[in-house]
Amino acid sequence: MSPRIERLVLVDQIATSIRDDILHGRLRPGQRVMVAALAKELGVSHIPVREAIRRLEAESLITTVPHRSTVVADVRLGELHEIYDLRRLIEGDTVTRAASAYRDEDLVTIDAAIARLLGADPEDLEGDFWDAHKAFHWAVLQPAMDPWRQRLLGQLWQSAERYHRMFTLVFGSLADAHAEHKHLAEAAHHGDPEQMRTILTTHLHHTESTVVAGYLASLEQGAADEAAPTADHEAADSS
Repeated sequence: MSPRIERLVLVDQIATSIRDDILHGRLRPGQRVMVAALAKELGVSHIPVREAIRRLEAESLITTVPHRSTVVADVRLGELHEIYDLRRLIEGDTVTRAASAYRDEDLVTIDAAIARLLGADPEDLEGDFWDAHKAFHWAVLQPAMDPWRQRLLGQLWQSAERYHRMFTLVFGSLADAHAEHKHLAEAAHHGDPEQMRTILTTHLHHTESTVVAGYLASLEQGAADEAAPTADHEAADSS
């Protein structure tokens, strides 16, 4: 393997490691990403770490302020709405095309994917749930996927997954989400394009609403946690 290829492979591995830490919540929004510390932890030089960080900046997972610091990108309601607006546009069109193209083997893949998703444990952070979730949505859309749709949706799904992991499972109903997934899988057997579009876009609307509710609840909880020490201090002063 040439030195250039070895370097690219190393950058891929470092980017994957940091990306996983962000998606799993081990690196939180706003947390500083220290190049020197990462290089020491991973046993590599600063150069591939910086290259990996630039790649994650392009994925909107990391933000670098010139001459200041590199931090994990924050989560914002505006970004969330943009992500789901685009998902509904692209996935709604894609599933309409896919529904007219399903073959028997596609339906077998969808049935296997929904079974895998329903059997996955969302509480196991290192487990199969998120891969199974992506695999199911992929199976539903795959017959109409082309390279551009795959590229765009891959980026959108990754960005949406951050919000899912942080808010959906805490504040949402997994039973409701699974009911919608099962409805989508069953509808695929009927091959009705408009029905598939309606079910999928409705599911995305519900997911977005759940994430928004979780996001707002977390802000309220954070504000309450910050106010609590002040209230305790004031109570102590008055006693």
